[in-house]
Amino acid sequence: MAPKRSNPSIKCNLEEYLNQNNEIKTILEKLPEVKRYISNIFKTHLYFSEDFDVFFAKTGNTYTSIENVKLLQQYHIPAVSVASVIQQYTSKPKVLAAILPKLADSRFGLLKHYGIPFSSVSLF
Repeated sequence: MAPKRSNPSIKCNLEEYLNQNNEIKTILEKLPEVKRYISNIFKTHLYFSEDFDVFFAKTGNTYTSIENVKLLQQYHIPAVSVASVIQQYTSKPKVLAAILPKLADSRFGLLKHYGIPFSSVSLF
């Protein structure tokens, strides 16, 4: 009889991932708007826990993705618009981690200043 193989790639939704990671869960509980924003992007779909690990990776002493999400909120970029940019990808957390620094760039703040909606840029 062959030995049972364990599946290192476990799929979970955001809430299940947070229940397994108390540090990130505690941070997001202190920032309910950020948690709601991230939840709206990922909805209730299942993703690999490794993809969430990439998204919530600690850079130095900060969680860069959380800080970038705060910037997106300041620029009034809706979570729905961000989700639409990455909708075709199966590993949304990993893709979002890669593009989030670009989305949080100050130039997107200028779009709002000049009245250009984010949704018109995300269509390209």
